[in-house]
Amino acid sequence: MILRKASFAVLVVCFAVGAEAVAQPSPVPGGLLSRTPWCRLEVVAGRIQLVDPRLGHKATVTAESPDGRAKELLSFCATDVESVSVRYEYLDEREHWLVDVELSRQVSIERRPRNDGTVAKVHYRQPRSGTVSVLVEQDGATRQAAAADFWRLMLSAPDLCRQHLTPVLESLRPDWRLNELGQQVERTLFEQATGNAILDRQVLDHLILQLGDREFHRRQSAERQLRELGQRVVSHLNRVNQDHLNAEQRFRLARIQQSLQVRDGDTPLRVAAWLIDDPATWISLLDRQDQRQRVTAARHLEKVLGKPLDFDALAADPKRAQQLARLRNEYGMGQPALVGDRSSGPTRF
Repeated sequence: MILRKASFAVLVVCFAVGAEAVAQPSPVPGGLLSRTPWCRLEVVAGRIQLVDPRLGHKATVTAESPDGRAKELLSFCATDVESVSVRYEYLDEREHWLVDVELSRQVSIERRPRNDGTVAKVHYRQPRSGTVSVLVEQDGATRQAAAADFWRLMLSAPDLCRQHLTPVLESLRPDWRLNELGQQVERTLFEQATGNAILDRQVLDHLILQLGDREFHRRQSAERQLRELGQRVVSHLNRVNQDHLNAEQRFRLARIQQSLQVRDGDTPLRVAAWLIDDPATWISLLDRQDQRQRVTAARHLEKVLGKPLDFDALAADPKRAQQLARLRNEYGMGQPALVGDRSSGPTRF
């Protein structure tokens, strides 16, 4: 059965599940989306996306409170794998929510205040590929940050995300526990940094070079060795400049990356495996308040970069801030911005 529309003055909204229909409670932010049986939100490979869509299904559901002050709308389309999309909207006297997920993974999630100055504007943007960002506006100030993916955004701007972004996301899926998962990722990274052998980048680059070797057996051997390294090699492969590769290298590299793709929800161990050799991740972790964590991050970053680091983890806050700013600038990173207007673009990590 396909639901076309359901809106009742006394608010009885039903999702069809087999032959049964279950009444839903009064509208709340994220309500219809959190309860839909047609798909669910998940973080996969560091990107928010729709998983387990009910293909061949297309429906729109609306709900309204008895007094008309709160309304919800959920539109779902999954005529085939390439068309999966969701649009969700919530509106009451205090706030307005808009959620758009297109092609399963292009995401815009926005909460806007209406008549309540205590409600912060929060906007998460995730293109189909590339940098994700969060913008928060409250009390005349704008804070914003960007990173390569959701987990690196959580690591690079933890306070901003925990205070504003994850509460919005967890309204859309209450069992997500994103703050807890982010903390587990960070804890796992520090645990692995104390005893983890760093992948030799020169060896990896040599294997990538051999993907285009004239000898077939060398091409095959290089591809096999890169595959066997598993999730730990993902970040390095994603950073390869493909403009310098020939067609054979690009073909084999794409095949390796495809074989290492995951389709279920991220776990702390898997995310840590991706990020353990990622310089941007460890530069972000240099900013922690815990002195022991800063020392661990600095030592591990030196191993990752293969050279001494111009950073004193034991220095006073102002000196560390200057050193960290230089490192971020050197590696093309930014830092969370706090400004008094909306004109500045998001910084990048």
